[in-house]
Amino acid sequence: MSMICFDLDGTLVNPLPGVVHCVRDTCTTFDLPCPTPEEIRPFIGPSVRGLFSKLLGAQAPERLDAVMAHYWKVFGEDGIFEHQIYEGVQLLLGRLKRQDHRINVVTAKPATFARQVAHYLDLNLIIDEIFGPAIDQPWPGKVAFMKSVCQGGALCTSGYLVGDRGDDMRAAVEFGLTPVGVTWGFGTREELLEGGATHIFDDIQALDTWLQQELPDPEIHDLVTRAE
Repeated sequence: MSMICFDLDGTLVNPLPGVVHCVRDTCTTFDLPCPTPEEIRPFIGPSVRGLFSKLLGAQAPERLDAVMAHYWKVFGEDGIFEHQIYEGVQLLLGRLKRQDHRINVVTAKPATFARQVAHYLDLNLIIDEIFGPAIDQPWPGKVAFMKSVCQGGALCTSGYLVGDRGDDMRAAVEFGLTPVGVTWGFGTREELLEGGATHIFDDIQALDTWLQQELPDPEIHDLVTRAE
């Protein structure tokens, strides 16, 4: 049995429609300039808090907490339900689970919302653990966040980490995980390579095929029975 950690946004799910909706609502509420989807994309992964800090400028220290509180309120009410699962993800994760591998998610999204997204997209019975920050905790970066999780004994330092950003790859290298990059999310091939990716895949089927070769374990669980 192996541990396979996945990033969430840009790796398993596309959060952009939900994030764009929540950003627009927040900008309208606080009379801020509304960024385009392309301007929002770079902040998915590193954290949308940085986007609002940029939009607020000199006002950031005084207003940022109120802005973020509103953003997460709208996110909980509407944004979760606008997330889209990438085609092939459920088949990939289901096969890995039938092989008895441990599937974890490590995400910059607050854990409470990440769990709600997983439940909404029917991934909650496949994923073993979801690790994310508290709603009011600024994102420290994946290396620092995983360090705190590993110190608590919740993650082992062997296995794989699959993600779409260079920060994912740096965290994998730091903790002895095989760094696996994917290009269908929000990062670039260049940043994945700079982060230390040893394998990069352009579609989920290619990732699935490679994992079948890497982990040719027999499927020993019936997923439905196991979930029940």
